[in-house]
Parts: sequence; structure tokens; C-alpha cells
Amino acid sequence: MSITHYCWHMHVQRRGLLYEKYRNHIQGYLQQYTGDLTAFSLRTPKIELNSLLWHTEESIDTDCRKSHFLKIATVAKTPRPSKVQRTNTIVESAQKVFCSRGFEKGSIEEIAKDAAIAEGTIYRYFDSKKGLLDEVLLRHYSSLFDDIQQTLPSIEGPKNRLRYLIRRTLITISKDRNMCGLRILYSRQFGDRQPSLSNHQNRRMAVLMANEIKAGIKDGSFRLDTSPSIVCYMIGGALELTEHAFMRTGKPIDVNKVTESIWRTIHGGIEPIDATTESLTSLVERFENVANRMNQA
Repeated sequence: MSITHYCWHMHVQRRGLLYEKYRNHIQGYLQQYTGDLTAFSLRTPKIELNSLLWHTEESIDTDCRKSHFLKIATVAKTPRPSKVQRTNTIVESAQKVFCSRGFEKGSIEEIAKDAAIAEGTIYRYFDSKKGLLDEVLLRHYSSLFDDIQQTLPSIEGPKNRLRYLIRRTLITISKDRNMCGLRILYSRQFGDRQPSLSNHQNRRMAVLMANEIKAGIKDGSFRLDTSPSIVCYMIGGALELTEHAFMRTGKPIDVNKVTESIWRTIHGGIEPIDATTESLTSLVERFENVANRMNQA
């Protein structure tokens, strides 16, 4: 037997002795802390237990007469994120990247980096960057309409509810200029596709407004010859002009002032006939004047 083989034989023999001596101690320790340890069990192979012995605070001498404390790293179990949690993380990162970089410049790589996941993981939940944008805007609109559905029933009278819808939309516009950019981009690039998310949400808001106008006609708050669809188009046009002006100039929106301006213009043409003789033609002319001033701002 060569010297090398003899030394290896003695080494294995010595490690075997150490294994037998400390086996019960190690297994008891692992059993006690089984809930806090991963990758260890009572069935831990001999080679793994030997590796634990290898990492001690002091080198074990050949006669094994010293006491030692094993260094065993405690690894806390980290629960795997659920599908919902993972989806939320991806969508939040996508919104952050799209708002800061824009939809065109923002990449899946940047979204994955922000979410601290691999790029491939994103494609397990969304088939494209467009799909991510859809989800970002869908959640944005859902948040708006959820708030409206909770608040609207508590407001008394169709006039006050219609005014609230105008003001609530302006608050959404003024709250985040970057989201305005995403909404406008989506409307321009994907708005002609059916079904269109932006068109659907606009119709949803128009239905809410039209319902209040009809309720106002019924209870006498608005003129009998008022056209709900025309009034909705006019309100929608005013809000759209405000949003575009905000994107173009970056000038903060005075929500109360703009709400009052739109409301005076609209309400002046639809209030009961005994309160005003102003015709719808005059209302349209007033609205065009307001729109021109807003566009020049």
C-alpha cells in the first residue's frame, strides 16, 4: 500500500469513529429543530453527517477528547408566493416601469428585474407586454369604478350624483400624469380593436352619467327634451380635453374649478325650462367656447 493510500485509509477510519461518536448527538439536534431546518432529516446520509463534523469551531484531535459545538446553519422556510401574489407583484412592477419609462421603452427585462423574478416567469402569467398593459389599466379602471359604486348611492339627487361623476373623473386624471399617458396611448394604439378596454370603460362611465340624466329628467331636475347621449358626449369631450391639456402642459388641474366650469356649462342647458330659456344650440356654442379656452391653456 502506498503512503497516499495508507493516509487516506487512516483518514476514513478516523472520520468513521467521529461519525459513530457524534451520530446520536447530531440526529437528536436535527430532530429537535426539524421545523427550522431544511435539507436535513434523520435519514441524512452518512457522508452529510460527516460533512457536518468537518465544519466545527475547532479541529477534532485524533483521540476525540475535546468538546465541540457543531455549526449548523438554521435556514428559515420561505413560503412560495401564491399565483395571486406573483401576479400582483408582476402587475405592480409593470405599472412602475411603464409609468417611468413608457410602454414602448419599458421592457420585460426591466419588469422582471423590478419584480425580482426571471423573465420567463412573467410569460407564465402573461403572453405579451400588451397583455401586461391590459391588466395594469384594467386594475386602474376597476379601482375607479369600485370607488364610484361605493360612493354614488350615498349622494342625494341626480344633479349632485352627475356632478360627482365629473369631479371623480377629474380627480383620477389629476392624480397621476403617467397613468394619463398610458390611457391616451392605449386609446390611440389599441382603441380601434374590438373589444377595446378603453372604449368599454368609456361606455361604462357614459352609462352611469346617462342614468343620472334620465333620473333627473324623470324627477324634474332636468329638461324633458334633454338628450342623455348628447350630454354624455359633451361631458366626455370636456374631460378628454382636460386630460390632453394636462399631458401636454403638465400644469396641475384645479379639480374644483374645472368641475364647476364644466358643470355650469352643462347644467345651464339642461336645467328646467322655467328656470332658463337657453336652447341646446346655445349650450353647444357655450361648450365650444369653453373647449377652445381649455385647449389654449
